[in-house]
Amino acid sequence: MPPTPPATIYNRWPKENNITGIKFPVEKLLYLKQNKYDNQSKGGSGRMTPYTLKKDKSQLLIIDVQERLLPAIFDNTSIVRNIELLLKAAQVLSIPTKYTEQYPKGLGPTVSNILELLPPETPRFEKIHFSCCDEGNFKDFLGQERKQVILAGIETHICILATAMDLLNDGYQVVIAIEGVGSRRKEHHLAALNVLSQFGAMLLPTESIIYQWLSKSGTFEFKEMLPFFKE
Repeated sequence: MPPTPPATIYNRWPKENNITGIKFPVEKLLYLKQNKYDNQSKGGSGRMTPYTLKKDKSQLLIIDVQERLLPAIFDNTSIVRNIELLLKAAQVLSIPTKYTEQYPKGLGPTVSNILELLPPETPRFEKIHFSCCDEGNFKDFLGQERKQVILAGIETHICILATAMDLLNDGYQVVIAIEGVGSRRKEHHLAALNVLSQFGAMLLPTESIIYQWLSKSGTFEFKEMLPFFKE
């Protein structure tokens, strides 16, 4: 028998979640939570299996950092800087990067600071759903070859939260770059991070992600990245 999920977690969620500020059916939350416990029970353990990030298993997904969304985001300058750092590391280490845009006709394109760091051939995904996974062809866009997905972008309590939960349910290892995501309201951002942690996403600072990718010092890649850490 799988361990019983703690009922206290469920009591925090009304029919439509007003803690994170989005409408997210409680039935889906309950299913995801039970699925987490079911997956744990298969290995005979009540804990998530520890793992480290590997550059040959990772991909970076930048979500909706768009011209008409970003200005309203709390601490947006720091968020952009951390996304830029992730992009530089991904380029140095040849880690695939992809990005999404939510209804760009109305919300504008990705901000120029980030677009300038993306090679012209970087895959772009246009969407209208808050969870990327609810778009019919997103799974083909993301692919199955690299199951460690690092998420950065906005907003934490809407598109990041919904996408991360669906990716977790589909068997991906999801990592949230905590300094590279944000919301308009700090409390919404923090509440969503708390929920994501409970559901099995790994929450890491930008430097932790990059250092796990680098794996060791003294390499060409390490020397290339070192100046950026000192900025």
